[in-house]
Amino acid sequence: MNIAEVAALAYMVNRAYCAEQGNTSEPAWTETSDGKREAFIAGTQKIVLGLSRGIQIAPWDAHNEALKKRVDAGWTYGEKEDPEAKTHPLVLPFDKLPKAQQLKTFLFIAVIEACYRAGIDP
Repeated sequence: MNIAEVAALAYMVNRAYCAEQGNTSEPAWTETSDGKREAFIAGTQKIVLGLSRGIQIAPWDAHNEALKKRVDAGWTYGEKEDPEAKTHPLVLPFDKLPKAQQLKTFLFIAVIEACYRAGIDP
């Protein structure tokens, strides 16, 4: 598997988890925005790079780094996700996220780590 395939798998796991929680608004990987796909690929690459150097990325560090990128790009907290207004309900520090949202980050990292251990090429 390459990085993009691992990112897609991690996204699909997160999407399935969201659906299990009652949120069926997440589109399929091929239908999500380029920006969202690029963010998942970049996050996957960073985690794999860390693993290749013997560094495990903590879920709160991964989330807070992604959060900083969003805020730097002009995103703010909002009750609903709105790409035009650049608002999103998860524009919060990791420790302020609902536990179910925190678990999504743990799942994302766990999928990537499993793929890495199975032999993806960083």
